[in-house]
Amino acid sequence: MTNNGTSDPNGSAPFLNIKFSVKIGDKEFIFNEASGLSTESQVTEYRAGNSAVFSTVKMPGISKYGKVILKRGIAHDARHLQTLRQEVGMNTIKRINIVIELLDESNSATFSWNLSNAFVTKLTVADVKAGAAATAISNMEIACEVIQLINAITE
Repeated sequence: MTNNGTSDPNGSAPFLNIKFSVKIGDKEFIFNEASGLSTESQVTEYRAGNSAVFSTVKMPGISKYGKVILKRGIAHDARHLQTLRQEVGMNTIKRINIVIELLDESNSATFSWNLSNAFVTKLTVADVKAGAAATAISNMEIACEVIQLINAITE
């Protein structure tokens, strides 16, 4: 068994204690779970009227991107998130770029995604206790126009 608790001698086992760093402007938030970092292209079928082949040609069509859902997070400045959420409700939204980084056990980024023209659509704060230094975020949902894998960091 290796030092990190995995049974893989090459050290290529899945991360055991991963976290996600979410950078919104100059603020950083840490989440334990992220989903919806997906892309999909619709397929457009076309057949020319004079084609000798009786089948369609498949071409890539419009791309769609998933609704990003972040769960179990910590915010040291929850007011910033609340302001982003209120802008949507008041229709004064400023679309922003959001960077999500997958952090390994040593808090080094291994993958990074850029969410373009994004905005917060849902924010759920977990039960909080008086005197807590940080706010627990149960769930945050983000809509965006493009999700791009900007780097896969390797050593």
